[in-house]
Amino acid sequence: KYGHCKEGDLFNQTIATAKYAEFKEAFEAEFGSIICREIMGYDPSVPEELKIIEKENLFTNLCPKIICRTIDILEELFESEI
Repeated sequence: KYGHCKEGDLFNQTIATAKYAEFKEAFEAEFGSIICREIMGYDPSVPEELKIIEKENLFTNLCPKIICRTIDILEELFESEI
């Protein structure tokens, strides 16, 4: 919705950048970070920590909640105009 595709289109680029900043701020306020391993408290690229993630069912229990809330945040941003 707020993307830009024409070289030199600074107006739409500015809007897209502002919307990204709004999203990032809202997401970080809700989850404390935009980085998966920081949100989960474990790094899925580390085999030992991946086992903990799987044991605690974080992919099943936590990730879908974050995705649903992310959609809500984006819908709120798309409804508000700059």
